[in-house]
Amino acid sequence: MSHFVKAGRICWRVMILTVLVILSLAPVQSWVSAQNPSARGWVVRTIHTSELGVAQPGGLAFSAPTSTFIVLDANGNSTLLTMDEDNAGTQVLPEAQGNAINAAFDNGKGSLFVLNHGRGEIAEIRSDGNGLPNPSAPPARSAIQAFGIKDPQGITFSSEDGRLFVLDAGSAQIVSVAPHPTLSFDASEAIRSNNIERISLRRLGAGTFRGIAFDPSSGYLYVSQPDQKRLYELTQAGELVSTIDLASFGID
Repeated sequence: MSHFVKAGRICWRVMILTVLVILSLAPVQSWVSAQNPSARGWVVRTIHTSELGVAQPGGLAFSAPTSTFIVLDANGNSTLLTMDEDNAGTQVLPEAQGNAINAAFDNGKGSLFVLNHGRGEIAEIRSDGNGLPNPSAPPARSAIQAFGIKDPQGITFSSEDGRLFVLDAGSAQIVSVAPHPTLSFDASEAIRSNNIERISLRRLGAGTFRGIAFDPSSGYLYVSQPDQKRLYELTQAGELVSTIDLASFGID
């Protein structure tokens, strides 16, 4: 197919697909050990977003109910991409402008969430009748200033209970928040209800963290360290499970 590996073209590796296949196919004993928690990996699939009109993707979300990728750029434009690599249309999501990396789809609620650090809020964009974000619907907003997040560089959700995980690169930690039934992720309510956990990443060493994902099959989290070209697999308590070296994949 024309969408697969073509030298010289701008491309974007969908890392989470690689991770999920590694988890499902590789025997645990062969790549996890307490002394040397490293993981073997290989590229399962490469999608060239430039061929779909997205030359500079800045964020990625995935709607499981519709099996659709939501590829975001820095200007708040989103391209809908099916698992068959068909372009399913485009949307303009003003909430995502400048916040593409801090967007994620909560499959439990069927909504796209975007964290806006400048405004100190997280916005929920509800889905339309087709199960995709509805840009015309007024978003619901929750104030998050009280979380004390310094530099958010990615969000994700647990498929088990809708818990929000925010990667705070400025404090080298993951801020974990359980949702309130009616007040969503309002920070003041979360603090009052003692629904916040903080997971330190300092044991992983010096470096800048960027990007976070949740694996529903294991309940583990993944964070990347671009300057070290590493992808870390962690428990929700912050324990290191494995490390994947991204350098050999050509992921820049």
